Amino acid sequence: MKTIILIINTFILLFFFACSENNATNSDEPITYTKLSAGFDKATKIEIFVKKTPVVGYNKFYISISDSLTNERIDDARITFAPLMDMGTMMHACPFENPVSNKAVDGLFPGALTFIMSGMWQLDVNFNRNDTGTEGTVHFMFEVEASSLVKNVDGNDGKKYFVTLIQPEKWQVGTTPIEFCINSRATMMNFPPEEKLSISMEPWMDMGEGQGHGSSENINPAHMEKGHYKGQIHYTMTGSWDINLSINKGDSLLVETTFEVTVE
Repeated sequence: MKTIILIINTFILLFFFACSENNATNSDEPITYTKLSAGFDKATKIEIFVKKTPVVGYNKFYISISDSLTNERIDDARITFAPLMDMGTMMHACPFENPVSNKAVDGLFPGALTFIMSGMWQLDVNFNRNDTGTEGTVHFMFEVEASSLVKNVDGNDGKKYFVTLIQPEKWQVGTTPIEFCINSRATMMNFPPEEKLSISMEPWMDMGEGQGHGSSENINPAHMEKGHYKGQIHYTMTGSWDINLSINKGDSLLVETTFEVTVE
């Protein structure tokens, strides 16, 4: 009798852990990508995948490369970007970050582009296949939607700066990470990251009629790498908030700007 009870209890425990493992697996939502475009050059297929529709601001791009004759995926290649906005009377590029590794991550080469205006953009994706040594370029055209995530500001040093708020999934009450990237304009085709700045951040909730309040527990964004600055912001209530930034170079004020966000 004791043997039967032990067997039954063991079966129940195994069933419970099996269910728990399945639930844990099912709760992990897979990352979904949307194919933005695809093109071919020299027996090579290049596909661009995104998580969101491209907008003015910081956009992650994921590149897939495969042999167009065999359909075999290529996980070892060098990928570089060359963005261009042709306005007829003038042309310019935008800040971008090439994939840092020649090795694909889950079949994709992640990079990023910070579009500084809406409209039709051209993107050349240059590739160098390590399996065959083949080099080529695939040309893409796509629309970029407007947003208020990039501030085009004049610095007190006479240079043009682009301050970009990297948008999270959503803003919500409480403490949350916040990230900016900052680039200057060296030429119309070169927008280097600014890595030696300091940021003072002040969130503000305007209540109307001269009333309002800020919040505590904020951590000013500090430079991480490639012009990216990360900090912490605290929202005490839902509604429209201003994120006021004072950006210094050394001991001198460089620029001031404000982002408006809606906290849900």
